Amino acid sequence: MPAEYVSVLHNLGQINAVIFTEEQSMEGPKNSPTWNCWIHVQEVRAPLIDLGIPQTFWHSASSRKEARKIASRNVLYAINYYEDQGGDIPTAAALQLAQENTEEQG
Repeated sequence: MPAEYVSVLHNLGQINAVIFTEEQSMEGPKNSPTWNCWIHVQEVRAPLIDLGIPQTFWHSASSRKEARKIASRNVLYAINYYEDQGGDIPTAAALQLAQENTEEQG
């Protein structure tokens, strides 16, 4: 089952592991629009990889859902949430963060 990148990133935002804002826009004709999504990452909490400076991730697609999905995926790979070789395998850092969050709530 494919990862729900938008949900994963949203959940990381809820626990303040990633501080970000998101923008979306539509351009072109209504019967064939192009959707743009920008995710502006301001800060990333350890054990994930902090990008050092604020960075923006962008994707354009024929649907809003696809633009958000790929922009979110790009963020998650950049901050080392998933392994570099793809396959949506969480890194040790992602698993550590999940464990810490579970302990805080427990």
